[in-house]
Amino acid sequence: MDLKKSLKIFSLESSAGLDQDGLKKLYYKLAKDKHPDRKDGNQEDFIELREAYLFLSTEVEKRSLTKTKTSTGLSNLSKEEILDKYYHDTKDLELKLEEFKLNLKEQSSTLNKTKEKAEKEIDIFKVTKDDLKKNLEKEIEDLEKNFNTGIAQKILFFLPRMSQEDFWIEYHKKVKKYSKRDSEIDVQFFKKMLTIYGGGLTDISEYITDSLEKKENIWLILH
Repeated sequence: MDLKKSLKIFSLESSAGLDQDGLKKLYYKLAKDKHPDRKDGNQEDFIELREAYLFLSTEVEKRSLTKTKTSTGLSNLSKEEILDKYYHDTKDLELKLEEFKLNLKEQSSTLNKTKEKAEKEIDIFKVTKDDLKKNLEKEIEDLEKNFNTGIAQKILFFLPRMSQEDFWIEYHKKVKKYSKRDSEIDVQFFKKMLTIYGGGLTDISEYITDSLEKKENIWLILH
């Protein structure tokens, strides 16, 4: 976007004499017709209008800053103008603070919900890992009982006994099975945590986007 194209979109020959208030009024007037929700509006024209507005707004702001640097500031204003400027600046700041508080409250609520989900998932993860470990210990204990034969089996040699080789084969099978399941639980937990935190960030992002869109639509309606 450049100055020439921006002026053309706003049907202006020059940006001279244009201020922020005048630019905003013109923008909201044009936006009513170009907004995608309107019958004859479309998204491409609306986006282009928005880009042109941002470009011209920056140009006007630059010019305003240049004038401010070369002027003597508040000394050029009357008492009434200074009070009026203070009043409007204060009101604008109050509105921004209220909006910030509202956004912060909503985002804090989302973060707290995300934290609760994560903590619940962590508790489940710990219990699952603990149960898996206890199950392995129980299986190894039973395996050792079969290997360490009782007195009757030692005396009556014809009773079935587990050889040392068979014991270690079964032992390694159980440990391997445990390791595989343990890794699967870790991966599942990692994926769930990514989903939880990713969902929280998405909710915050969508809230901010919706908030900005509502704010823009309110301006369109009021102007």
